[in-house]
Amino acid sequence: MKFRSCAAASLLIVLPLAARSQSLPTKPQSVANSINQIDWYARLLATHHPVLQPDANAILRATGWLEKRLSSHEAPEYTLQLTVDNFLLKYAVDHPADAAALIHSVAQDLVIKDQDCERNGHGRLVPVEVHTVKGDADSGGWQVYYEWVPPVQGFSPTPMTFPSLSSPTSISLPPGLYRMHAEKPGAQGVTLKSETANVPVGGNQSILWKIPVP
Repeated sequence: MKFRSCAAASLLIVLPLAARSQSLPTKPQSVANSINQIDWYARLLATHHPVLQPDANAILRATGWLEKRLSSHEAPEYTLQLTVDNFLLKYAVDHPADAAALIHSVAQDLVIKDQDCERNGHGRLVPVEVHTVKGDADSGGWQVYYEWVPPVQGFSPTPMTFPSLSSPTSISLPPGLYRMHAEKPGAQGVTLKSETANVPVGGNQSILWKIPVP
């Protein structure tokens, strides 16, 4: 396992303003329904907007692999992300001005899930360990926050927290791209905050990440 620095190139996709007032699904639908509908909406978008064909093709390649391997018993967190991907493609069909950003974000998410499935097995949660560091040493007592970036970022999700303070702290997450930062109470009621890191989760058996803190 290797540490991956938060200085890695950003993969963040910011979704259009029109999407931000919408509420995301909170209950997962079945894996089969999500994948079938994702395929349908991807094909429909490419038919009506040929410029979107490359992202539609990426989605169809990913779901073609996932469809054969995912079961009805995957982790609820994983299944819910597929439900959200499906929701966003439907939103893209209904809101053509937002379609390019939405389909690209969903494609990015499904490609990460597909690649992780091919390398490490289907529907898994990836162990993620985060170290908060000052210089070369761990700095403890930080709360690490995370958000699933593609495609939730454009819908202003509520940040979630790792279950314990750093450092290190760990959690298991579905494959995907996440945005993470750390906070800690400082002097005179001022909250100390790190820079935000865009963390790709998946591909390796586990992820180790360093977040520099002030």
